[in-house]
Amino acid sequence: MAIAFGLGTQKFMGDIFSGIILLFQMKLRIGDEVIIGQQQGIVEEITLQNTVLRCQQSNHLILPNSKVLESPIINLTLNNPVTRTELSISISYNSDVSKAMDLIRDILNSDDKVLKYPPFKILFEDLSGAQ
Repeated sequence: MAIAFGLGTQKFMGDIFSGIILLFQMKLRIGDEVIIGQQQGIVEEITLQNTVLRCQQSNHLILPNSKVLESPIINLTLNNPVTRTELSISISYNSDVSKAMDLIRDILNSDDKVLKYPPFKILFEDLSGAQ
């Protein structure tokens, strides 16, 4: 029973020591946008055991801290809180592409949260044939 208890607490203690390292290194902070392994999200909470990311569609991903330290971490906002992102938009095959791009440009120009420099780009990729 003692062996089983020891093996069971080994992972738990690994997560706690990893949490201590994460908290003292300050490489991850609440509000940082990060990519941990293949998962991207915003750090919502760092505890001794887990790191919680808010991912797309407001889903929450709870990662054991030992997995966080074992994975490659890209902190998109460590030195600069301003980030850019790509957004793919689909329109109907029969739509006027020029008019759609003008509408998107107008929306982006009127939004104060969209960076003006360097200027954003609107790219047309392809026609998929979808109706």
